[in-house]
Amino acid sequence: MNYFIPDFGLDHDMIETKKSYEQQQALKKHDWVIPDPKSLPPPPPRDYFVPNFGLDHDIVTSISDLNEAEKTNGKWNLSQYKSFGQAPESAMPFKMPESESTLQLSEKTQVRKMVKDQAKIDAKLKKIQAEETQYRQ
Repeated sequence: MNYFIPDFGLDHDMIETKKSYEQQQALKKHDWVIPDPKSLPPPPPRDYFVPNFGLDHDIVTSISDLNEAEKTNGKWNLSQYKSFGQAPESAMPFKMPESESTLQLSEKTQVRKMVKDQAKIDAKLKKIQAEETQYRQ
């Protein structure tokens, strides 16, 4: 095919990036040297096997403690709320001991986030374990 392609020059973002780059070099009194990608060392290995040593002993202890608390105080189910932060105190099946109920709000928020993050970790762990099982077969 033989057709005309117009040249509109450099893109506005490219021009502004170059200006910013040169201003920073002058400000820092240092020329940035961008290495040739071919001269860089190879990237670290990827997609290597990571052994599964099972659950950490702290997680096992936490699960055991939760099971014991649920035997005494009933099932703790906060999944009905979109966010753990939305759960009212009345949704909790038991009250925290007085010494622990004086936690600052930021600490309570952190604990709720940790519980939410742990649920995500558990889901990822199950996915990885399933993939590992398929890989071994």
